[in-house]
Amino acid sequence: MAKKVEEFIICKCESMNHFLYFVVTYDKWDDKYCKCEASFFLNPKNNIVGRLWVAIKYVLGYHYVDAFDKVTIDEERAAKITNVMEMYQRTAKLIKGDDHES
Repeated sequence: MAKKVEEFIICKCESMNHFLYFVVTYDKWDDKYCKCEASFFLNPKNNIVGRLWVAIKYVLGYHYVDAFDKVTIDEERAAKITNVMEMYQRTAKLIKGDDHES
């Protein structure tokens, strides 16, 4: 059965409206696979009126925090990303190692 490890990395501004989402999925016994997926999430306004309102305010000089298109990473968040990547590499290496022994 496949196992999944998930990690959410919230922007430095602490807004829950933009974050990175990592998923490492692996199956050591059945399919012998390991994959890592990273998704970038922004939570824009749901309807066109909300989006237009944010755009108008932006043009007029009001920089609405939820309208930005980036996730700012500091040292703490970089360490979390590094941990996810290292875990993925260790797991993939372990599964590949088991695959070569068969």
